[in-house]
Amino acid sequence: MSELLGILALLIPFAGITCGCLAIYLNHKKQMAMIAKGMKPKEEKYMPEKLLTFGLVMAGIGTAICIGLYYIAYKAWLIAGLVPGLIGVALILSYLVTKAKKRK
Repeated sequence: MSELLGILALLIPFAGITCGCLAIYLNHKKQMAMIAKGMKPKEEKYMPEKLLTFGLVMAGIGTAICIGLYYIAYKAWLIAGLVPGLIGVALILSYLVTKAKKRK
């Protein structure tokens, strides 16, 4: 059972990173194909509201992981939940900083 958990602990992040890299690569190929055909790829607008949304989601996921693993008594429960939780807090803070700069 512990071997299966070890394998999953390595496989899940690897699969996520692979999917992210594949999405970036396919987006790049699409933009290069548009340029080759003489089309202008659309420029993505910077939307700070996305930072708030992703920050709240990540903070919620981190909190849920902390609470869930606490009741299972998993040894490293705090670290497993703090990583996404603190990423969420960082995204929320970056939203607030961006919003404050936009007002000025």
